[in-house]
Amino acid sequence: MKNIIIMIYYLHPWLEKYPPIGGILKIFDHVKLLNQEGIKASTVYYNTENYQDYSNEVQDIDFNWAQIKSKSLPFSIVKDKLKPNDIVVIPEIDPYLIKFVNNAKKVCFVQNWHKIKNGLREGETYKSLGFDFIITCGDFLTSYIKGEKKSWDGGNHDGGNIKVFTINNAINHEIFYKSKFQGKNNRVIMLMRKGRTYIKQIIKKTLFQRMLGKFPYKFQVIKQSIPQDVLAEEFRKSDIYIHTGFPEGLPLPPLEAMACGCLVIGFAGGGGLENMIHGKTSLVSPDGNVEDIIKNLYILADNIELKERLRNNGYLVAMEHSVNNEKNKLLKVFNEILKKWTDI
Repeated sequence: MKNIIIMIYYLHPWLEKYPPIGGILKIFDHVKLLNQEGIKASTVYYNTENYQDYSNEVQDIDFNWAQIKSKSLPFSIVKDKLKPNDIVVIPEIDPYLIKFVNNAKKVCFVQNWHKIKNGLREGETYKSLGFDFIITCGDFLTSYIKGEKKSWDGGNHDGGNIKVFTINNAINHEIFYKSKFQGKNNRVIMLMRKGRTYIKQIIKKTLFQRMLGKFPYKFQVIKQSIPQDVLAEEFRKSDIYIHTGFPEGLPLPPLEAMACGCLVIGFAGGGGLENMIHGKTSLVSPDGNVEDIIKNLYILADNIELKERLRNNGYLVAMEHSVNNEKNKLLKVFNEILKKWTDI
């Protein structure tokens, strides 16, 4: 590569709530992996209301539980110092941030197919907005953007008119790992941040059977976001994780639960189908169909062989989503992106 100093800036909303989870945490993961390989990258925060910053001060980031310690720069300062060879990565939730990026290359990071529909105005695409590339966190999203998943919502797609790269999400196997399974405890865990309405329905619709002592499970609902190491321990203590969130790009909780030896059932939300394979690694219910989830709980209670086969297969799938694999894809993608503007 030519001796050109290139900065990669990943934009994210101002972190008012701790700890960050899901897509925002994945932004920090990418920057961390790039820095580990000697590539200059930084996170940049912005105000989601009007894209103006809350302050011009650097935001200190220290997430010991996620092994992330860094500083996030204010967008108001960064946007005025951008150079032509710099790369700005903008989240799909706020694609119109691109209007403030005048002197750099633009990449959109897409982590949820539904936010493509909500984020773009009618008739506009990432290409028409001026993006040079798109990166996604899963194969389902890449297919969706290329126009191959129109049956999901009929929303806006770029239809293959812009280069799309896939960097499949990974999970940290030093945090999410399986301990010796402590018997068939029938402890079922659900995350309130992933489908609050449907969790309440599941609890309500099983109330009578639970009062009679005829329901074979005990529910454990995590009512707020918790650090990754605490969540991992909750998964390890549980028999089944019910995923009630949708739509999804490539959801991490199912993979994290599988890695901890938890059987995963529930809604896939589109992107979850990459790993929640019905009858092989999971029992998948149509999004929003609570009755089907309850039915599957009873099926598993009566079929221990099926339960353990799904659990074991899910664990093997989760092991494929290693940080090392994610890093290799990340480096390959940015190597290709840089080839457009530099001699490598």
